[in-house]
Amino acid sequence: MKKKVYIGALVTIFLAYVIYSLFNIPKVLEINTEYQTEAYKLNDSQFARKISVKLTGHYFLKTDQFKGTISINNKDYMSCLLSSGVGMICYDGGRTIYGQTYIGKDFKEITLEIESGQLYSNVSNNEPYTESLIISLPATDRNTSISLNNKLKDDYYNNLIKK
Repeated sequence: MKKKVYIGALVTIFLAYVIYSLFNIPKVLEINTEYQTEAYKLNDSQFARKISVKLTGHYFLKTDQFKGTISINNKDYMSCLLSSGVGMICYDGGRTIYGQTYIGKDFKEITLEIESGQLYSNVSNNEPYTESLIISLPATDRNTSISLNNKLKDDYYNNLIKK
């Protein structure tokens, strides 16, 4: 009788562990994508810079964060973290914050608002700062890029209000 209780307890503990593990396994997407797009300024319809963007790393579904390398116009920004509403932070010899980031579901849509630093200079061809550069992925033109930027920001702030 004690043996049956002991075996039953072990089976119950084992099943509980399996179920717990299934629900707590980190859900991670491997990201290796490249986009050809343009960077825009919201209030300057004449500003458009063709750029290539490559994202290599991992997207963590549970925390909605991307960790990896971002390459813009073949310039690598290493050890970067993209987190919706927080920004683009890279740890390449120090911590640098480049601007705001908004991410859509499962990392299928991304918009960056680049506000400063070497990245701003690289994309703007060293123009002085007047306003943020908008890079939206995937976007094929200015209107799509700005619409996607607005949509992702609205989604982010609406989700904050719901919480």
